[in-house]
Amino acid sequence: MAEAGILFDIGVSIVAATLLAYVTGILRQPTILAYIIAGMLIGPYGYSLVSNQAQVTVLSELGIALLLFIVGLEIDFKRLKDLGKVSLAVGGAQIFITGIVALDFALYMGYTNMQAFYLAAALVFSSTMIVVKLLADKNELDTLHGRISLGVLLLQDVVAILLLAVLPTLANPTLNVVGIALLKGSSLFIIAIIFGKFVLPWIFRLVASSGELLFLSALSWCLCFSYLAVQFGLSGAIGAFLAGVGLASTPYNLEIIGRVKSLRDFFATLFFVSLGMQISLGNLGQVIVPVIVFSLFVLVISPALVYFIGRVHKYGRKTSFLTGVALAQISEFSLILIGVGVTLGHVPQSFVPLIAAVAVITITISTYMITYGYTLYGIFSKALSLLNIPPAVETFYKLPEKLSGHIVLFGKGRTGTLIEKKLSAAGKKVIVVEFNPEIVKELIGAGKNCVYGDIADEEIWGRVGVDKAEIVISTIPDLQADKMLLKYVKKKNPRALIVLTSKQLAGAMELYNMGANYVLMPEFLAGEWASAIMEKPSREYFDKLRARHFEQLGIGVKAA
Repeated sequence: MAEAGILFDIGVSIVAATLLAYVTGILRQPTILAYIIAGMLIGPYGYSLVSNQAQVTVLSELGIALLLFIVGLEIDFKRLKDLGKVSLAVGGAQIFITGIVALDFALYMGYTNMQAFYLAAALVFSSTMIVVKLLADKNELDTLHGRISLGVLLLQDVVAILLLAVLPTLANPTLNVVGIALLKGSSLFIIAIIFGKFVLPWIFRLVASSGELLFLSALSWCLCFSYLAVQFGLSGAIGAFLAGVGLASTPYNLEIIGRVKSLRDFFATLFFVSLGMQISLGNLGQVIVPVIVFSLFVLVISPALVYFIGRVHKYGRKTSFLTGVALAQISEFSLILIGVGVTLGHVPQSFVPLIAAVAVITITISTYMITYGYTLYGIFSKALSLLNIPPAVETFYKLPEKLSGHIVLFGKGRTGTLIEKKLSAAGKKVIVVEFNPEIVKELIGAGKNCVYGDIADEEIWGRVGVDKAEIVISTIPDLQADKMLLKYVKKKNPRALIVLTSKQLAGAMELYNMGANYVLMPEFLAGEWASAIMEKPSREYFDKLRARHFEQLGIGVKAA
C-alpha cells in the first residue's frame, strides 16, 4: 500500500505538472510556473491530492542534485574569460550593488539580519535557464547585451554555488568557520579537477562505446562525489555541482548532458511541484506587501541599477537598458537558497510562498519585457537620453578625422574579416564596429579604424558616421537590429548601399522589402560556392583551394 501511495503521489504530481505545462506553453510562459502552480493545486493547501508530501520532497532533492550536476557540466571557465573582463566587472558590480540595496530594503522592512541576507541573496540572482532560452529564441545571444547578460549570469551561478557552500556556517559566521567551509569547498574543487584531468577521461574512454554504461558511470560519479561532499560537512548538492565541473573538461560532457537531462527534468519537476505544495493562497495574503515590494524591486529597481552600472562601464544606453531588462527576474537558485535556509532553520517557512510568489510574478512579466525589449527601449529612450551619464566607450576606438565616403562594417567574424581584408586591399576606408573587446584591441594595435560597440546602439551609428558612409555592411544576423539600422540609413543617408545578413529566407525577404541592396545568407552562399567548386573537382584544384583556405584562416598549409 505504501508503494502504491508514493506511486500515486508521483503520478498525480507529474500529470498535474504536464497538464499545466501545456497551458503555459500555449501562453508562452516558462514551465517552472506550471510546476509551482501544479503543486499549489494538488498540495495540502489546494485539493489535497497528494497524501505523502514528505516522500515527494525527498525525491525532489535528487532533482536539485542533478540540476546542479548539469550546471557544473555546462560551466565553461574559458567562456567566462572569453566574455571579457568588462562584462565580468559588470557582473561583479551587479551582484554587489544590487545585493547591498536589496539588503537595505529588507532591513528597512523590519526583517532580521539573517532574514534580510537570505532575501537579498534570493533577489540578486537571475535565471540563466530562462534568459538564455528567450535570448536564443530572439537570436540575441551574440549581441553585445546578450554577451554581457551571459557573463553576468555565469558569474551569478558561480557565486550562488559558493553561497550554498557557506550557508550552513551562517548561524556562527566567524571568520574561522567560514574559512574552513571555503577551504573544504576548495579542496573538493581541486579533487574534482584532478580527477577530471587524470582519472575520469581514462575511465570514460573505456565505457564510451556503451551509452548505457556512460550514463551509469556519470550518475555514479555524481552520487559518489555528493556523498564525499556530505562527509566533508557540505551539502550533497555542492558535491553534485563539483562532480559536474570535474566532468566538464572531458570530451564526453555533451553526451553525458544529453543522457542525464531527462532524468534531471523528471526530478527537478518534482522539486518545483513540492515547492508549490508549500504555498498557501490563504497565507499568501499575509505576505502580499513584501511580495509586491520585492517584485517591483526585481522588475524596476534591479534593471535600473544594471543600466547605471552598464553606463558607468561605458556601454551605450540601449545595450545597458536591454541588459537590465534581461536580468529582471529571480532565479531557480533563489528558490533553492530559501529552501536550504528553511531546512537550516535560518528563515521561517513563510519565506517559501513569499519568494515563490515573487518568482511567479517576475518570471512571467520579465518574459514579456525581454520579448518586447526594443519596444520598451523606444518608450524610455528619450527619458534615458536626459540622464547625464557618460556616453558609450570613449577610449576603445580609433577613427579618422574626417568621416565621409567611407564604409562601415558591423561585425568582424570570419565573414567580416574577409570583407575587411578585401576592401582594405582595394584602398577603401573601412571602419569596423565590433563588440568583442579583444578583437578591437587587435584592430587598434594594427592601426585599423574601429569602434567597440553593438550594432543595435544608435550612439554608435552616429559615432562611425553611418549618415555619411558610402556603404553600410552588417555581417551580424540579428534581424531586429538590422531592421533598425536599415530604417536609420534609409532616413539619414538614402544614397548609401546597404548590405545586411540573415540566416532565414523570411528575414532576408523582409529586409529586401524594406530596401536592402543585398542580403547575405551564409548557408545559401556556402551551398552556392560548394556547388561551384564541385563543377571541376581535381586533386590539384582542391589542394589550391585548401592552401588559400588555410591562408585565410591564418594557419599553415597541411600536407595532404
